[in-house]
Amino acid sequence: MVTQVLLAAALLQQAPAQQQLPPSPIQQVIVSPGNPSVTAQDTLRLRARAVDAAGNDVPNARIRFVPAGGRFEGTVEEDGLVRSGATGTLPVTVIATVPGTRPVMERVEVAMVPGPAARIELQRAVPRLVAGQRVQVLGTVLSAHGDRRDDRVT
Repeated sequence: MVTQVLLAAALLQQAPAQQQLPPSPIQQVIVSPGNPSVTAQDTLRLRARAVDAAGNDVPNARIRFVPAGGRFEGTVEEDGLVRSGATGTLPVTVIATVPGTRPVMERVEVAMVPGPAARIELQRAVPRLVAGQRVQVLGTVLSAHGDRRDDRVT
């Protein structure tokens, strides 16, 4: 992962040298799934295509995925495998290169969402009630990993 971060930093630091390179045949990097989301403590495979101005795949393009921060939330491997940690957002930079031309970069944000509801924690209720008295009890819905969910408790 450190190597990936250093690679991304090196590519960004080479900006003046890249200005001398010819433009890339890559017009756009298309990342799928669109609006990526993964359950906390799970994995997701990101995929990307480098396309030219006509929308055709660029055959000799090399695509790499590098983390753009948010290491606490998860990690991404160069081949696009995202490993979710805690809930939050993991920014990922997708770098598409064709030898001898400028790289094309696309940034995506992977949402790390809590897993399904596994338990409800109730606010401690009063130990005694008087006949006819009403008490409101509040509950918090949590996933199996303890991540807070926004489900309504009735």
